[in-house]
Amino acid sequence: MPGDMRAKKVAAAPDLEPLDQDRISALPDAILQYVLGFLPADEAVKTCVHARHWRHQWRSVRRLRINYDMPRITEVVAKFVNCLLLLRAPGMALDEFEVSNDFLGLCVWIPLEVVDVAAGRLSCLRILSQSVKDLRIINSRFVNDIRACISMPSLISLQLKNFRGKAPLLEFMPSLQTAFVKPANREKRDACMKKRDSRHDYCGSCANCCGADDHRERCVLLGGLSNAVYLELIAYYGTFIFKRDLRWCPTFSKLKTLLLNEWCVAIDLSALVCILEHSPVLEKLILQISQVFFV
Repeated sequence: MPGDMRAKKVAAAPDLEPLDQDRISALPDAILQYVLGFLPADEAVKTCVHARHWRHQWRSVRRLRINYDMPRITEVVAKFVNCLLLLRAPGMALDEFEVSNDFLGLCVWIPLEVVDVAAGRLSCLRILSQSVKDLRIINSRFVNDIRACISMPSLISLQLKNFRGKAPLLEFMPSLQTAFVKPANREKRDACMKKRDSRHDYCGSCANCCGADDHRERCVLLGGLSNAVYLELIAYYGTFIFKRDLRWCPTFSKLKTLLLNEWCVAIDLSALVCILEHSPVLEKLILQISQVFFV
């Protein structure tokens, strides 16, 4: 019978493998982890239930993709992201850390030494790490009404470039060597509440100017930058946050090189004088003044 003939042919072909054999699991671990890096992080973790061999593969993935497209984050999701980072294989390097534009977090603890966030939306109330040494947040937005707090005592290099939303509150960074900080142009959420005219963006008396808001009468940015050796503070004309911080200007006890642009001399020299008075070991001052400033 035809069926019997097919059965005999299969029996006579010992090299044929069962159709349900798991060939993917036979791949080297490095290739499995590379493939998992293309999945969203939650999907990569779910592969741990496939088989014993897959149980810990997600912990060694060198590319993490955090993608949650939702208007509000939940504590469950925030806890998952924190656990995802904390339970990674010890000593396993991370080549890429991608955060989707719609990721919102409550509190993120980061065990990685280098962190890059580009064109992201950040709603973390706190960003914490004892090990991060290099932090770069570029063209991103802090979306909370309450300032995010960044606490990274081991940080050596910091870039906050073209960020929008309320400026993050930088905690004391004793290891900081270099820092570049540039708020985005005319950020409305960090602004004087009693703006007087086009040239005066700091009234000195409203809640924002006096620090009577969520940062409790202290520096937002400059306090955390006070240990830097090399510091660049760049702002568009009329930017508010640096001027407000100078009300509680810290002492830059290690600062050797300082680069500023026209924000510090836009109205008068008081901002520049204040910074110089609080920089006792400064060796080099660079002022970048554009031609537009003189028009």
